[in-house]
Amino acid sequence: MPDFIRERGGIDAIRKAEANSETTKSAASNNKALHKALSNQLLERCKTPLGVVEFGDGKQHTIGGSGDVTFTYLIAVSGYGKPGVQIVGTIYPSAQIEQMALNLYSTVSTVAAHEGTPSFWEACNEYGLNQDMVLRWMKENGLPTSKHAKALLSKVRDESNLSVT
Repeated sequence: MPDFIRERGGIDAIRKAEANSETTKSAASNNKALHKALSNQLLERCKTPLGVVEFGDGKQHTIGGSGDVTFTYLIAVSGYGKPGVQIVGTIYPSAQIEQMALNLYSTVSTVAAHEGTPSFWEACNEYGLNQDMVLRWMKENGLPTSKHAKALLSKVRDESNLSVT
């Protein structure tokens, strides 16, 4: 037993490692609850979506999601001499992509909640976001004001029973 303790840097190092492990597990659990709550809020928007994509030339969207993925991710561009948004590809269903997308959506929503206040610039700066892009993102995502972003975050917080800032 003493060799085990010594090899791991002593009792304090072992205790810290255990505490870090518990913190990591707790953070992962919280993150999962927040993602589920945000996913549910986004799925609610199916009733009044931002838009509907219909694949052209008889193409059908058949890849769908896997058991650990809720959403479909499209690769799209605006412009290129055509009105609207052109879908040029789809992303293979991936839990990592979904986690990154939901993290980013949550982060930008949190920053959007500061819109119209002096802390908006600070929040954009802290997360490396462009203010004008955040404002355009807000409009495209049905969050035209900080009030709407706060309402979304409040719903996510209430559903997940966690604090969202």
